[in-house]
Amino acid sequence: MRMSEAYFSRFFKKYFGMTFSDYLNLVKIDKAVELLRQNPDLGASELMLQCGFNSLRHFYRVFKNNTGYAPQKLPSDYTTNLRIPSEDDSFDPTLPVSVLL
Repeated sequence: MRMSEAYFSRFFKKYFGMTFSDYLNLVKIDKAVELLRQNPDLGASELMLQCGFNSLRHFYRVFKNNTGYAPQKLPSDYTTNLRIPSEDDSFDPTLPVSVLL
């Protein structure tokens, strides 16, 4: 994106209201919820790996913080409120209307 890491971090937080790490965790948890819906008997270790987490402890903590439930206790009708930006929402830092943070 031709931005420094520091600029990207500030831009992302300002644009989305959360850090990139928090956003990435939300995307991963959204995937975990989807996988659990498709296969409720999926083991926690397999779920953790398929969603991109490296630690079961971290996966459980992030899952519970974002859903309010442990993976095994997630209600079958649970839905996430994640809004992933569409192409219409894209940001091009080379546009004249782009604002330097």
